[in-house]
Amino acid sequence: MKILFILPRFNKGFGTVYNENETGIDYDYLMPVGMPYIAAYLKHSGYTDIDALNLNHTPGLVKDIVKDKVTKTHYDFVFTGTISIMYPAVRDIIKYVREASPTTITVCGGGIISSNPELMMKLINPHYGIIFEGEETALELIRTTEQNKLVDDVKGIIYKSINGDIIKNPPRPQIKDLNTLPFPDLELFSYSEYLKHQELGGWNQYPRDYPPKPYTLVSARGCAFSCSFCIHTTGPKYRYRSVENVMSEIKYVVEKYHINFFTFLDELFSYDKPRALEFCRQFKEYQKTIPWRIEMYCNLRVDCADAEILDAMKSCGNVVIGLGLESYNQDVLNSMRKHITPEQIKTTLQMIADRNLVPQGGFIFGDKAETLETARETLKFIRNNPNLSRG
Repeated sequence: MKILFILPRFNKGFGTVYNENETGIDYDYLMPVGMPYIAAYLKHSGYTDIDALNLNHTPGLVKDIVKDKVTKTHYDFVFTGTISIMYPAVRDIIKYVREASPTTITVCGGGIISSNPELMMKLINPHYGIIFEGEETALELIRTTEQNKLVDDVKGIIYKSINGDIIKNPPRPQIKDLNTLPFPDLELFSYSEYLKHQELGGWNQYPRDYPPKPYTLVSARGCAFSCSFCIHTTGPKYRYRSVENVMSEIKYVVEKYHINFFTFLDELFSYDKPRALEFCRQFKEYQKTIPWRIEMYCNLRVDCADAEILDAMKSCGNVVIGLGLESYNQDVLNSMRKHITPEQIKTTLQMIADRNLVPQGGFIFGDKAETLETARETLKFIRNNPNLSRG
């Protein structure tokens, strides 16, 4: 089996603008880890004939690049995927692959499929969509096809039948032991080239005086909460890697790439407080052995942040803290099933400001409980507390 992964071209602003006529190279984006994880898993399972095409690093029209790639080399499978906002980019990739190589099986995954599988299958039109985690599903799909078997029993996929009906197979059980997964194969996606072109004031702006060498890291998947607005793209159940396993990955990439900034993509970095504190302790000790400064970014819930957690995080180089704030009105927060209070929001932001850390918070307007008055309440809080929302 010959397999190709295609990383969409993000253009400016990580997918906020997609221009099919764009031809330039742009390194100002946050390197995804979803496809690198699947590629590593497939290699670990014996499928070594794998290529990757990072459209962000390849000049020319996406249409020409993709068609040239799959015409010159026949691939049995082409995998792509991203988040929902990148819909046009993924749609075009699938379209160009199917036009240039009709016998190639196209597979799409990521948040764009998991958030609304039936709709996206109609709009994007891949042969298969992968819902939630992709490692085990991709492997079983490839093996099933290789053996000329029907895909009826492949859990976690969605596809069109011969008569055009959308068929959604039963969900796949989530991976229980994340420690068993190989580290993502970022080098396949030209990661070294990516690092060479990182500049000050790029993808994650905050006060720094040296060029970043960023690494995106996932130490946990899923979430223990069920907020009304959220889709957990790796599945609803919260699971995490051991501190030792995470530190093994950190040590590997620091020594190989001289990484100086880690972006944790976890939704709940400090949900398990003892684990978070132990990680901070081990990370801090490891930093003492490295002759350059290492910093990090992570996401917290305001009800999982306290003085002890924030002090520990600051002590090990955490300079930016992401927060899901959503609203400053209790009725709206209740409607969102957020399970936090405005007072917790203000207290957490004050603790972050007291420690001279950089908060990055987001608010969502338009919940079913939202009114003009509740929106004004949130906006008033933002205006009246500029010192609590730096960054």
